[in-house]
Amino acid sequence: MTAETFKNHQGFDLANFDDRQYPLSNVNSYKILKTDTYGVFKGNISRAFNIPPEQIRFWVLVNRQNMTVRPDAPIPEAYENASQYLV
Repeated sequence: MTAETFKNHQGFDLANFDDRQYPLSNVNSYKILKTDTYGVFKGNISRAFNIPPEQIRFWVLVNRQNMTVRPDAPIPEAYENASQYLV
């Protein structure tokens, strides 16, 4: 989800991920190799959106009991060389 997606969303929550009663938010989805590191993923996103990697922050999102999605914590930059197997 980008800042633009959040800005354009007119309802509750960060974006509309699955409530088909309303227009769904434009949220991109990416597949990566299990062996790719967080740094490689961040670099790919940086190039796709033409944003310097140091200006990108990824967050862990949590589904709450009231059916909302909220940011929980930013993914630490220390994970740059970590892959799925290390996290």
